[in-house]
Formats: sequence, structure tokens, C-alpha cells
Amino acid sequence: MSLRTITAGESSILTFMNPLLVVIWGTLFLGVAYRFSQWLGVLIGLAGVFLTLGSHLQWETGTLFGIGSALAWSIATILVKRWGVQFHVWVLTAYQMLCGGILLLIMGVTLETPKLIIAPESIFIVLWLAIMASIVQFATWFYLLSHGDPGRTSAFLFLAPFFGVLSGWLLLGEVVLWNVYAGGCLIFAGIFLVNWTFAPRKQREESGKLA
Repeated sequence: MSLRTITAGESSILTFMNPLLVVIWGTLFLGVAYRFSQWLGVLIGLAGVFLTLGSHLQWETGTLFGIGSALAWSIATILVKRWGVQFHVWVLTAYQMLCGGILLLIMGVTLETPKLIIAPESIFIVLWLAIMASIVQFATWFYLLSHGDPGRTSAFLFLAPFFGVLSGWLLLGEVVLWNVYAGGCLIFAGIFLVNWTFAPRKQREESGKLA
């Protein structure tokens, strides 16, 4: 719905504020203590997404939808981290697909005019979205959230817009400008800072003595 009034790049920038929001919610509600370097990494990664997708935003109705999706996604991430370990990952994925599918079906019938097109391309697209982009993706996502830090896991979402632009170059012949390379460097730097763990010097020395 956000894509109806704003560009795909702008929608992606807003949606992928999710890692920054997850770090904020994790600090406030889960008591996770993030280092300064991790906060810096999230901000650098967000700047990389912004630069990759053209460094511009406009205020439209779609902007609100984009911000709302980021908020909903980040809150869901915290909820899954808090209680998701109590559920089987495939059961959790199935319930999400069922509830979301019913809601989308209702919206599709009431807000749009349904049109059924059966072709090899449409079948492939539906199967890819249903299997790889929904079932496999969310099952993996829920597993990683249940067994790791939500901030570190969410930081890898910064790669989605970057690979989206590269896919446009590979599949659609779109031109990749300098800002994509610069943004990609910032994204990888941000992910590194968020996930970089280091042991204090004393701990490293003790480990060396034990070895």
C-alpha cells in the first residue's frame, strides 16, 4: 500500500529502519545492553540503506504505511524473541502465514478487483513468494531470533535493499550508480560493528595462559 504513493526506494528505507527500532525496543523492554559500537553500527547501516536507495524521502500517505510497517515488524521481532522459544518454529510460521493470509485475502477482495492470471511466470512467482519468501524465510527468521540477539539478527536486514538494487542490475539491466557501492560499504561496516564481539585484554591473556 505504501508503494501506491511513494517509490520502492523510499518504502525500503522506511521499512528497514527495523534494526534501529529493534535495538531501541531491546534496550527498553528486554534489558539488552548494547555497546556504543553496536549503536553506531546500526546508525551507519541505516545511513547505508538511505544512500543506496537514493538519499531522498517525501512525506506522503505511503510514508505513514512505511513507518507503520517498520514499527509493527520491530515489535513482532521483540515478541518472538521474548516468547517465540516456547513454540515450535514451524508451528509459529504456519500460524503467521494462516492469519496473515486470511487478512490479505479479505483486503484483496474488498479493496481491489481480483484478477486471476494463470501463466508459467505467475505460477513461478506465487510459488517463490509462498515457499522461499514466506515459509522458509520466516521459519529461518524465527529460529535465529529465538537463538540469538535480536539486534544482531536484525542488522542483516540492511542487506535486503542492497541486494534488491543489485538484483535490479542483474535481472532488469538497471544502472548501478556510485551511491550503491558507497551505501553497500556503509551497510557492511554497520553489520560488522553490530556483530563484532571482542574479549577484554585481561580475558584474552588468561585464555592464552590456559592454552
